[in-house]
Amino acid sequence: MGWCIEYQQEFDKLMHDWQHEIKDELKKDAPQWNSTLGVGKSPTVLINDSYKIKLEELKKKYYGDFLSETVENKHLFEIINAIRNEYYIVLVTTASRKNSEDILKYHNRLDEFDLIISQEDVKKKKPDPEGFCKAMDYYQILKEDTIIFEDSDVGIEAAEKSGATVFVVRGFA
Repeated sequence: MGWCIEYQQEFDKLMHDWQHEIKDELKKDAPQWNSTLGVGKSPTVLINDSYKIKLEELKKKYYGDFLSETVENKHLFEIINAIRNEYYIVLVTTASRKNSEDILKYHNRLDEFDLIISQEDVKKKKPDPEGFCKAMDYYQILKEDTIIFEDSDVGIEAAEKSGATVFVVRGFA
């Protein structure tokens, strides 16, 4: 369990550094913001690209250590196996290809997908329907002949925007 402590320490340091950077930015903007009584430039607190990259690297570094904590949706895989002969089985995910393949391998499910479309394969992530549209284009399947199973709000929004039939997966885990 040493990785858990190590992960938490690295995460805490990253968040500490980020908080100090935000405070410095707010201090820079404060005179202008205060002088206009909140009108004009307001301090927008967003995580900048360098911290996004660092967070993604941290997640990738420890992702494999958390696989034992994951649970597969056996009911969904039963449905997938039941429709396998009628449909191509495609995973469209906002996760990285490596993380997606790692979790599927861990649960012995990698070979159950005909195609994986991950964050590296799209320019726009969910809630944009690009990933689902790419899957339909890849197999030259009409949206009317496509069903999508989704569990996240952004995924459901993307699936609905694609025009395909959407099955919402709720209450899992």
